[in-house]
Amino acid sequence: MNVYLTVEILQGDVTSVTAHLSKGSALIAEALWLKEMLIRTPEDREARAQIGTEFRIQECQLLP
Repeated sequence: MNVYLTVEILQGDVTSVTAHLSKGSALIAEALWLKEMLIRTPEDREARAQIGTEFRIQECQLLP
């Protein structure tokens, strides 16, 4: 079974990691984060990444 991890990084520090059962749920979390951070364009997102503020989605396998 695969899960989707969302990783929130603020100023280079991991501040939150959440596991989602579906990619759609992870994408909704990303959209909410973008809205909260007032990121509206790819350029806004890149500017934030330059100072270490990012949101990543990673698919991984859930092991027993």
